[in-house]
Amino acid sequence: MQYAWLAIIALSLVPVALVGFMLNPLVFWALGPEAWRDRLVRLHPYRWWFAFFLAVFGTATTVYAVRYG
Repeated sequence: MQYAWLAIIALSLVPVALVGFMLNPLVFWALGPEAWRDRLVRLHPYRWWFAFFLAVFGTATTVYAVRYG
């Protein structure tokens, strides 16, 4: 069961990491403000999915830490 929780954490971390990468100030400086804003606007329709994956990641990490920590 431990590996199942690790798989859930890993799979839910991918979209969370994507949003974290997009909000990184270095990406802002590398792309410029217009390209950075355009990328964030394209992510707008998926904001509820990112919130869902963030909740799944937090819950799975908490459960894993309590059970196997």
